[in-house]
Amino acid sequence: MHLRLKIRPDIGGQAIIAALVDLRPVAGEPDATDAAWRSSSELDPILAERTREVGAMLGLGARLEVVEGDYFDLPGSRRFGAIIANPPYLNHAGFTASKGKYADLIEAETKVRLHGLANLYLYFVVRLVQQLTPNGRAALIVPAEFLDQVAGRSVKQMLVERRLLRGVVWFHSENSIFEDAMTTAAILLISNDSATHPGSVAFVSAETT
Repeated sequence: MHLRLKIRPDIGGQAIIAALVDLRPVAGEPDATDAAWRSSSELDPILAERTREVGAMLGLGARLEVVEGDYFDLPGSRRFGAIIANPPYLNHAGFTASKGKYADLIEAETKVRLHGLANLYLYFVVRLVQQLTPNGRAALIVPAEFLDQVAGRSVKQMLVERRLLRGVVWFHSENSIFEDAMTTAAILLISNDSATHPGSVAFVSAETT
């Protein structure tokens, strides 16, 4: 597997980075000699610096790249063999000033037009999937109601029609996986190998303890 790893854009907390300390690039792969093969982006400069500090404390050094800025201002041409993300949740009314720009960018890059009421995390999902290398994989945590929302229809259509969605891990609503938020959650398991995949999707119900 091509292991240039994209850690969630707008990284916020550093739990994902801490969990990936023991990952190593695959010998012989193009990125095995790259200094920075874990990459993340962060809009908040304070959080970006904190992420660098955590990376340094964990001994990642130059192997962790923290890009400061709006994820949607960064080049969409970069490709990653693995993406792990918890995209930011923000109601459509919370980013009205940027929504048109983001929507036009997503449509230009992916040919997907997002619903006018789409939450911000849906913009991230579409663009992140577009950045996978051939045979690249992604695990994206999103609100479980995404599966039933009209505003997410074009995203679901893209994932299914392009045979990208491999599985959905659904967490029971009574079991919150976030200590500081009451929300539903599901993990989308995505693989960019549509040419060899029949298109079936596995649904798994998970419990937290």
